[in-house]
Amino acid sequence: MLLSFLRSQGSDLGGDETWTRLMVRLPLSDAVPFLLRDGKHPPLYTVLQMALGAFLPDTPAALRALSIVAASSVPACVFAFARRFGAPIIASLGVALWAGTHPVVLAQAINARSYALLALLVLLYAGFTLDALLSRTAPTW
Repeated sequence: MLLSFLRSQGSDLGGDETWTRLMVRLPLSDAVPFLLRDGKHPPLYTVLQMALGAFLPDTPAALRALSIVAASSVPACVFAFARRFGAPIIASLGVALWAGTHPVVLAQAINARSYALLALLVLLYAGFTLDALLSRTAPTW
């Protein structure tokens, strides 16, 4: 992930990244109505990007920070859920390593697009849902 981050420092923005950069620069009062009508770009990702953009400089690497953080969290989630569901530690580490070095995860980590965040949210949803379903105590959901 660190290499992906360093690689993202000097690369130009793609089409969707340019759109994200333009949206981040808008005031929230102008961006939200547009996002609700747009239907092509995920509002949650853009609003989170706007919140993060208030604290970071206006650079390509800062614009990609949300994707980098989300993609960096994927292996930790995979490891935690593998351990929670009884996988041996070596198997858990192996699957987390696979998740963290998979070319798709690495490619999406350096794009200011919603795919890394989506992968993280799907993992969290699936893991917590399975955890609730397999719980032996009162329903946790």
